[in-house]
Amino acid sequence: MEQPETSGGRGTGRKVNLPDHKDAYPIPDKWRLPFHGHMLTPTAVPSASERQLQIELHKARRKRAIRLGLTVAAVVVVAAGAALLFVLRAWGR
Repeated sequence: MEQPETSGGRGTGRKVNLPDHKDAYPIPDKWRLPFHGHMLTPTAVPSASERQLQIELHKARRKRAIRLGLTVAAVVVVAAGAALLFVLRAWGR
């Protein structure tokens, strides 16, 4: 059994033949976004360092949101306790 010749398989060291894009429709300017100071398509992929920075920023935002939620919950508990004490003192007379 003969193996069919592959063009650019993994580990072959050959160049992959890409489809011809000369007849493709150009992307309209309204769909182009600024990326690294250039007008590139929205499918442009950020670099690994930018992805890592975004992950770290997301983690920091998530931690900040958790702290804010816990702070709000503590304030609500204290306010509920104060309201309960006020009601008990007002009606307890």
